[in-house]
Amino acid sequence: MIDNNGDIEKRAIEATDIDSNSTSGSGAEISAENATGSTQETRMVLERILRFFNYVPQRCRYDPEREFKFNMALNLLFAFAATFTVANLYYNHPILDILAKDFNVTYERVSIIPNVMQAGYASGLFFITPLGDLFRRRALTLGLILFTTLMWLGCTLTKSFSVFAALSYMVGLTTVTPQLMLPLVGE
Repeated sequence: MIDNNGDIEKRAIEATDIDSNSTSGSGAEISAENATGSTQETRMVLERILRFFNYVPQRCRYDPEREFKFNMALNLLFAFAATFTVANLYYNHPILDILAKDFNVTYERVSIIPNVMQAGYASGLFFITPLGDLFRRRALTLGLILFTTLMWLGCTLTKSFSVFAALSYMVGLTTVTPQLMLPLVGE
């Protein structure tokens, strides 16, 4: 049963203590303690990971005493970041003939790559952009950029056209970072 605080582990430890008093060292209480210990260790690891991804440097934290100024350097940074991120959708257009030769497929077949990337982008707008309201945008944006970079690395290393098409969809899916970056200006 769960009490009002949802403290299941506390009750498990109490139950283990009661069982250890009534049993004669059968080992059941030891396995319960180990299970509780491993649960706590897992929780601590997950908390560390979350703290790592949710970290906000002191200079970036909201301070009502200090007014935020969106200067020209930040404006250029956001402009270049948005430009190069959205360019992910269009890098493949001028090299479709080279892709057709490298993957040994017809031009008609390789022409699905831009469509797949646009479909991924539409899916990202629908599914990933709303996550900016649920999670910290800074961590989500950095995670998406890292994931997009890894997907591009996969695109450059693959020899299979089907894998390339699937990775292209994933690149399009995660190319929604400009839609997450712009609200950062207002924060």
